[in-house]
Amino acid sequence: MSAAPAWLRVQAPSITDPSLKVHIGEAQAILLAKELKSVRLLMDDQKALKAAQERGILTTRTPALLVLAAEQNLIDLSIAFDRLKKTNFRARPDLLDEVFRQFESMRIDRQEC
Repeated sequence: MSAAPAWLRVQAPSITDPSLKVHIGEAQAILLAKELKSVRLLMDDQKALKAAQERGILTTRTPALLVLAAEQNLIDLSIAFDRLKKTNFRARPDLLDEVFRQFESMRIDRQEC
């Protein structure tokens, strides 16, 4: 990102928790979500996801967030997934294709109703 959007606020948590055995970025995200009483945390790393859920934090993964945006016609899911595949995002190889097929199937079902 060359320039942060005006709405973005960078904030570190006010506490640390050495019991969190995850990458420092994920640990800070978990601690900040807890501190700010966030409704939901975007988290993809499996170990960090489990740590967040163990602390009562609701989580969402990137593909699910993109599906929600596509359902609201905010993005084209096919383009978003193609772009995501070109990043360092790690998931099992067929995951995004499988999620896209399910999204398309549900979209077609809704149109038929």
